[in-house]
Amino acid sequence: RLLSIFIMAVTLGIVRLTLAATPVENSIARYDGQQLTITGQIFELPVTDNRQIVLLDQLVISGKATDGKIQAYFPSWPRYTPGQELKIKCQISGLTPEKYPRQWSYGIQARCFSTIVLSARDSPPSWRRQLALILNSVVTKVSNNFNQPQSSLLAGILRTAFQVSYAMH
Repeated sequence: RLLSIFIMAVTLGIVRLTLAATPVENSIARYDGQQLTITGQIFELPVTDNRQIVLLDQLVISGKATDGKIQAYFPSWPRYTPGQELKIKCQISGLTPEKYPRQWSYGIQARCFSTIVLSARDSPPSWRRQLALILNSVVTKVSNNFNQPQSSLLAGILRTAFQVSYAMH
C-alpha cells in the first residue's frame, strides 16, 4: 500500500514537471534570441553588487500581455525599486528547466543582458506595490541594524517569505 502511494506521488511529480517545462503559447520563452522592447514591473527588491539584477513580471511586448518573468541586468546606478514600471530594450536569452531549475522554479523564463532602459516610472498604487515597498523598508532596516552574516540570512528569509506570499495571491 505504501509503495503504491509512493509510485503515484512520483508519477504526479513527473507529470507536473512535464507540464511546467512546456512553454505556453503566450510565454516569454518563445522569444529566445530576439531583440525586443518590453514593458514590465519590478516585483522584488533588486539584488545589487557591482550591478543590479532585477526581476520583471506583468510583461507587455508589442501591446500584448506575456506570461513569465525576466531577470534583467543593469548598471548599479540609477537604483530601481519594487513597483516601478520599466520599458527596456534587450535581447532575450531563454532559460530551460533542465539547465536552470532554480530560476525556472521562481517563474523566471528568460534573461536580458546589455539592457537599455527606455523609461522608468512608478506604477499605479496597488496592494502588491505596497507589499514590495514594505519589504524594501524592512530589509533596509535589517541591513542597517544587524551585522553580517545575520543580516543577509534574515533578508533572504524575508525575501523568500515575500515570494511565497506573492505567489499565493
